[in-house]
Amino acid sequence: MREQEDLAAPSPANIIQTMPTSTPGGAAGGGGGNDDDEAVQLIEAAVVLDNSGEETLGEVTHLVLRNGRYGGFAQGVAEALSQLESVSLSGNRFTSLAQFAHFPNLQELNLNFNAVGGLVAKGHGQAAPLLPSLPCLRKLFLSSNKLTNACLGPLPRQLPNLRTLCLYRNRVKDLEAACHVLKALRDLAELDLGGNPCSVTHAGYKHVLLTMLPGLT
Repeated sequence: MREQEDLAAPSPANIIQTMPTSTPGGAAGGGGGNDDDEAVQLIEAAVVLDNSGEETLGEVTHLVLRNGRYGGFAQGVAEALSQLESVSLSGNRFTSLAQFAHFPNLQELNLNFNAVGGLVAKGHGQAAPLLPSLPCLRKLFLSSNKLTNACLGPLPRQLPNLRTLCLYRNRVKDLEAACHVLKALRDLAELDLGGNPCSVTHAGYKHVLLTMLPGLT
């Protein structure tokens, strides 16, 4: 399970999929959507409807918008997409998962190659969650982001039924601490921490994973 992992293609009737056009000096869709020289875009209702084949946002169950410059949803769009079950937004500019709170039925989420760097925001002496409660989520792909050990704490509470977690090539340094947090995910069967500092510097990386998380397959 690596950053190339993407969602299995759902039925065409419910898919929203678009690819950006080529820009001067390079082809579209080149490996990650985090270049700072282009403005972040919001996902508008018109983009969704033009590509979905559906008449209303509420009928869409699968959203695929890869390798663009999207960093969020325009006002009212996320709320109207309440029936989403799978989302693939790899190669974009998302920095948090806060807006995904509007998707209570979400089962699969792919945010590989984005800029997610925190799942908790500190303010006024109290931690404010940037990771919403998504009890239906089973698969989460966050390869090639900016996540550290400190970001893992909310996962068991907010995503209690998570089965697959891909954190390949992030910034997780302490392997034992990460495993201690993630063992609270009772259904976790697939975990990828490869490409993190903890997998490079820790002798016996795989042995520690299987010892501390015996439910992994």
